[in-house]
Amino acid sequence: MTAVEALPDDPDRLKAMLLAERAESERLRQIIKELQRHRFGRRAETLPEEQLQLGLEEAEQIQAIPFRAPQHAPDTEAR
Repeated sequence: MTAVEALPDDPDRLKAMLLAERAESERLRQIIKELQRHRFGRRAETLPEEQLQLGLEEAEQIQAIPFRAPQHAPDTEAR
């Protein structure tokens, strides 16, 4: 018997099975998040405000620099 053959034909039972699988999936996601917090701590989940501010300032400075095309040295070779 294959996995598809093992599924019921009743739509209500299929819906119930789907809801149960989704609930299990969400429960497992929560467990993973808790384990990650335990392993890495809450601090690893977000950057400190100072670091965010430094990144923003750097981006603003880069954006403020006007774009200039590279200038070539004049051709000084005598012909």
